[in-house]
Amino acid sequence: MTVPVLIFSTLLSIASVGYLLYDVYNKDINAPPTPSMILESRKETLETIKVNLIETSKYRESFTPQIPRTEESPLNGVLFTKAEMNKLMKKRPIAVMINNHNIARPQSNMAKADIVFETPVEAGITRYMAIYWSEDVKEVGPIRSVRNYHLEWLKGYDAILIHDGQAYSDDSRLDAASNLRKYGVKTVSTYGAWRWNDGRRYAPHNEYSSPHKVWEYAKSKGWDNFPEITSWKFKSDLPISERGKSQRADIVFWTAMRNYGNYDTTWTYLPSRNTYLRKIGGKNDIDQKTNIQIEAKVLVIHRTKMNLSYNSKGHILVDVLGSGNATILQDGISHKCTWKKDSRTSRTVYYNDCLLYTSDAADEEDSVDLGGRRII
Repeated sequence: MTVPVLIFSTLLSIASVGYLLYDVYNKDINAPPTPSMILESRKETLETIKVNLIETSKYRESFTPQIPRTEESPLNGVLFTKAEMNKLMKKRPIAVMINNHNIARPQSNMAKADIVFETPVEAGITRYMAIYWSEDVKEVGPIRSVRNYHLEWLKGYDAILIHDGQAYSDDSRLDAASNLRKYGVKTVSTYGAWRWNDGRRYAPHNEYSSPHKVWEYAKSKGWDNFPEITSWKFKSDLPISERGKSQRADIVFWTAMRNYGNYDTTWTYLPSRNTYLRKIGGKNDIDQKTNIQIEAKVLVIHRTKMNLSYNSKGHILVDVLGSGNATILQDGISHKCTWKKDSRTSRTVYYNDCLLYTSDAADEEDSVDLGGRRII
């Protein structure tokens, strides 16, 4: 790389000197150059060389070899350099309870989450638990309260929890308030949160938080190292010739409660980018901060039993532990699989040593756990 830089700079410098000498020559062919003329010429030449070296530096940077991305994220398989991974391993994942009431849309920075869980809460409304780790996100929300089944999923990541409130109940299966303490959840609640009054969203649909601030705060609590968790296995994208031609999954989370389709989602596969684009309530789901449509590399439709509790809050019971059926959508292909979660602290594992499932749409949709893998 040194030779092209020196030649490039030298050629430009000679041309500049030639121009300066030509200028001096035309002023008076017989008169010798004065000391001031020589100094001025040298000054301008040095300035030209300085500029040329700056431009050459930019030229050199464009040919800098790219550091290979060889390290897999244990969360979703995204590839990083060793230096990037060493830095990431010094912080803990953060789980954020994000409001999905139709008044709370669009959400901020959902597109930057590593993994997102979406499942019903009350009244047929769904809520997100978004897990952030690989990107330094300064604003997420709107944030809302947590349910006990979210805590069951959360503990598999031993993540820090951002939320505003929790479900209270005399039934231990529903009482997230007592289980926050019982499970030893690393909650920061509403630390650093703020309300954004944009004239359209009002409390409780306008509260935001910052994973960036929480990561800084976590250092004082000793929560600044990546936990020991079970890593999923990942693979590279299929060549475009081997991907599905088209695929669409329509997800209806809860049919017992009429919600006018406000929480029904549609995922449409885009073969050229090997990703699934999301709509909600019949509209493109656009992230407010990035202004891009929400998408995912991998969708896991996780089927589990849900029952009404019939308490005054309308809370629902979700069976998180045990095993059940799942459908994995990836590369435009559907696979019928099995999920298994042995304990409250273990991560849900999906077994894909199963029959290829080729339907163009998912069936028996109850809750969705969506994660992604990008090849960079």
